[in-house]
Amino acid sequence: MASSGHLTELFIDGVRLSTGSFSLDLSIDTPQEDATTFQAAAASTVSMLNAATLEQNGYLTPSLSPRSLEAKLYASVAANGVIAALFGTADAVCPAYVLPDADGSNVKIGAGQKLMTIAGKWNSGNLGVKRGKRIYQNSFTTTGPLPGADMGSAGSNGGTLYLFLYANTGAPTNAQIKIQSDSANNFATAVDHATITGISDLKAFSASLTGVIGRYVRLNVLSMGGSSSLTAMAILCLNGVTM
Repeated sequence: MASSGHLTELFIDGVRLSTGSFSLDLSIDTPQEDATTFQAAAASTVSMLNAATLEQNGYLTPSLSPRSLEAKLYASVAANGVIAALFGTADAVCPAYVLPDADGSNVKIGAGQKLMTIAGKWNSGNLGVKRGKRIYQNSFTTTGPLPGADMGSAGSNGGTLYLFLYANTGAPTNAQIKIQSDSANNFATAVDHATITGISDLKAFSASLTGVIGRYVRLNVLSMGGSSSLTAMAILCLNGVTM
C-alpha cells in the first residue's frame, strides 16, 4: 500500500527542517562511460561512482535564528554539511538516505501574491550517498539503553552510524552515546561497536562500525553531559544490508 508523501523528514546537520518543507525529491544516478574497443563484438560501458541530488521545497518564515530554514539553506551553499532524508516515517525503522558531505548548490526564494516559498538543492559531494534505516528518534532524559530496532538481518562488514542531535534542555558538555547489537531482541548478550563522544552542540555526529553487526541494534546513553533532556534521530547504514 502506498504511503502519504507527508510521512517524510529532512535534517541538515542538527536542524530538523521537516515542519517548513512540503516536498522533497531524491535522485541517484550511476553514470555510464563508453569503454568499447577496436574489434569489440558489442558496445561496452563501465559504471562510474554514483551521485545523488536532493531537492527541497518549503515555506519561508522570516527569522533571526541561525537554525531557521532560510538560514540553514543559505549556510549549506557556503559550507558542506550532513543531510538526511527519511521516507515513510510511519514505520519506526523507515528507509533513510544520508549525504555525509552534501554540497548546497542552489537556494531559490519565491514571493508573489501567495505564500513565500523557499527551495534548496544539494549534490552528494565527495562521500556520495549512503542508504540506511532510522533506528531511533525521540527525546531521552537519563543514561542507559534506548529502545532497540530490527535491521531485518545481521551485517558482516561494518557500517556507519549517523546521529542528529536537534534539541536539548540545557546544552550538554561531552555527552556520550554508544551503539550496540545482538542476535536477539532482548539484548541479553549485547556487543558494543562504537561510541560517539564530545557531544556538546546541536549538530550531526558519525561513527564507523567494523565487523559483524547483529540484527537487533540500539543506542545506549553513557553520559547526558549535564543536559536534562536530549532529542536525537539516529540512522544506521550497514554494508551489505542497507547499502
